[in-house]
Amino acid sequence: MSRLAPRLPIPPLESSLEKYLKSLEPFIDDDHHVRSHLRAIADDFRDGLGKKLQTRLKDVDRVSPTNWLDDRWWIKLAYHTNRAPLLINSNWWLLYKDDPSTPNDLKMTKDSRGFTNWQILRAAWLTRGLLHIKQLLDKGEQLPDLSKAARWFGPRANKLFGMTRLPQYDCDHLTHVPLPNLTKHIVVFAKSQAFKVDVIDAKGGIFGWDTIAKSLSGITESLGNDLDSPVGVMTAVDRDTWTRNREHLKIISQKNELTLSAIESALFTVCLDDYTLPPRSKEQDVLDGHMINIAGGINGKNRWFDKSMSLIVENNGRAGMNGEHSFVEALVPSIVADYTLYEDMPVNASIASQQQSCRSERLRWVLDDHIISEIKSANSVAERILNDSEPSELLFSEFGVDWMKEVAGLAPDAFIQMALQLAWFKNQGYFTATYETASTRIFDNGRTDTLRTLTSESKRFVKTMMSKDVNDSAKYDSLLQATKTHAKNMRDATTGKAFDRHLLGLRMLLRPGESHELFDNKYNAMSSEWKLSTSGLSAGPRFNGTGFGTVYPDGYGINYMAGPSELKFGIESKLHCSATSTYGFKRDLLSSLQEMRHVCETQQKTLKARL
Repeated sequence: MSRLAPRLPIPPLESSLEKYLKSLEPFIDDDHHVRSHLRAIADDFRDGLGKKLQTRLKDVDRVSPTNWLDDRWWIKLAYHTNRAPLLINSNWWLLYKDDPSTPNDLKMTKDSRGFTNWQILRAAWLTRGLLHIKQLLDKGEQLPDLSKAARWFGPRANKLFGMTRLPQYDCDHLTHVPLPNLTKHIVVFAKSQAFKVDVIDAKGGIFGWDTIAKSLSGITESLGNDLDSPVGVMTAVDRDTWTRNREHLKIISQKNELTLSAIESALFTVCLDDYTLPPRSKEQDVLDGHMINIAGGINGKNRWFDKSMSLIVENNGRAGMNGEHSFVEALVPSIVADYTLYEDMPVNASIASQQQSCRSERLRWVLDDHIISEIKSANSVAERILNDSEPSELLFSEFGVDWMKEVAGLAPDAFIQMALQLAWFKNQGYFTATYETASTRIFDNGRTDTLRTLTSESKRFVKTMMSKDVNDSAKYDSLLQATKTHAKNMRDATTGKAFDRHLLGLRMLLRPGESHELFDNKYNAMSSEWKLSTSGLSAGPRFNGTGFGTVYPDGYGINYMAGPSELKFGIESKLHCSATSTYGFKRDLLSSLQEMRHVCETQQKTLKARL
């Protein structure tokens, strides 16, 4: 980011401790003894060990190139030391809307296997769009309508092209991406076979989308029965297993090392699926099949989950993107993807027989019995992960951001978060710690902080809404107070005044033999058990949905987009957990939004009647 961006501040210790204590209130249940004990813990920390840790953190800040959190700890702690599979657990996914030119016979789910011309044309069109964005970013140009975000967006978006998470024992790392990135190729996957395709010429120019389409067509036509085992599925398993298998691949043959290098250095991958995945049952929405495929495909095949961006196109033209999460939040690739959808495909597009194609090369593997066995095992692991995942999208068109502002008179994000609180309580019957991503991108190399949605005010709002003895005016007042608290907490979090990352930094500086009850008490644990993990993206008018996996097996992962007149919620939970149900949560969220609308509109009618 620009050196003009301010550094991430270190909040005053007293301020963070007060906010910490306030965040524990919803879990205390008016127990005066517990409240007094927690206050004593915080005071002891402030006057003793906390003061030492604060000094150490300031020392860390002085020697950090950009900021004390992200330079030193965040990616490692939040992502790279996590050994769980990236599939569902970490990677995000985006579902594109269909192109208006989609042939009528392909608009519904296509049952037959095989690649189609329309699929190839759309994949080429979207590939060309991504490359065009890279070209603009390389030149330092701003994307249209993004002037306010240019300072933080450009460097992050540009490094998406070529970024790959590489597995290592204990802690992964990211590939180094120079700016500008002179890499000229992408990697295309079809039937789990990898092809290197040069999409940029020797002078740095991008090949036309029709040239790219000809190359993709040649790839799909060249596939016969001589198919390598689906090596990419091994990127779907736990990171230490993938580390071991990746090292074994390199030992077997230098050809494998070259193939890995080509994939991991590629600007991005394009995954051409020779099918259109239907929903799991007739009761499910057609969109659910699309979501499952973009999230993980069929048992993790035809994917490379380590890549920061994988463009996925099914044989009926449905498309989307899947990406590795550690380098940036999903907002950045979602903006990149959105720009590729600005311009619709040309009507009556076709692949000319005389059209030139890009230079392409099939990437082969040399495999032994051990790796073939590991691939089969990885396939089983991916199958279990995907079969246990229940993702679905709630498309809500009864109102959107405009109504929340103009009629309800409330902050839209806060309104949505209160709806999620109400839906959770209806669904589960108890309150839980709730995480919302708050962006700190205004700071140099800033990423995120935690916004704790469950507050005393949001808890009071839910109880009020659930009571039959409270009138709509009182319900609106409780909603108003809850949204005001949430909006203030969001302002604090985005301006470096939140406390979660601050306390994390202090905890990381504990020395051997040092400990404190501030970090170890049960209320601290309860308040950070994020069974409801949420994050908002942009309005997303060109997306059908988005999502990520739940953090806890008995919780929900919810990614939402708020447009002027519609809301979209991507919801994921685990099928093995009898306490949760994605479709049950969708019903509870729908009723919560409708009930909150009724409360707000009743309040407005009452106010007008008084005038």
